[in-house]
Amino acid sequence: MKIKSQEIKNLNITAVFSEIDHTLITAEKMREIFELSEKERKNSPFFEPSPSVKILVIPDKQKEIIIEEKRLRVNDNSGKEPNESELEKYFQIVFDSLVDKTKLTAYGFNYDILVKSEKKINFEKLLGKGVLKSLESGSNILESGVRVLFEKEEKRYFLQTSPTEDPYKMRFLLNTHYSLKKISFKGLKKQINENYLELIRIIERI
Repeated sequence: MKIKSQEIKNLNITAVFSEIDHTLITAEKMREIFELSEKERKNSPFFEPSPSVKILVIPDKQKEIIIEEKRLRVNDNSGKEPNESELEKYFQIVFDSLVDKTKLTAYGFNYDILVKSEKKINFEKLLGKGVLKSLESGSNILESGVRVLFEKEEKRYFLQTSPTEDPYKMRFLLNTHYSLKKISFKGLKKQINENYLELIRIIERI
């Protein structure tokens, strides 16, 4: 696929723990660790739909911090490329302040991007001729998607595509999973960017 343009809908870092102690995680504490201004504090809503789910939204920074029973997720909705994003900075602040890092069991990155192709999406190439032949003759494919789970260089990838109403556009979701109990923050930004570039290479080879 020859990419004409791409739009990053969401980037996030997700970490999984054997357990998370929620007793000291409060709205005030979550706002405090980011050193928000008074205006930003007032404009950053906090949600607690259950005792084990806490969400802080920081609209001015286009970030969301979500702490679940055993999972920490930091979303970046700024639309910035990974090498320009401050995602790893916000993730590290939460990781260092609100969770027990010794209980980390895995972490990973998620990429949600909308790609515009220079040509109409070729469903025959995307699905394969064998799939198309299994359809009834005269069938008109209106949309299709693909889900693939694969491993590479000791990482597990989950790639999913979904169509849009525009025949030139397709949405791509990529999850990169590391079964590691430690995070090297020194190289975290590089990891985020390298996996993003891997997604772009995959799309270009479709």
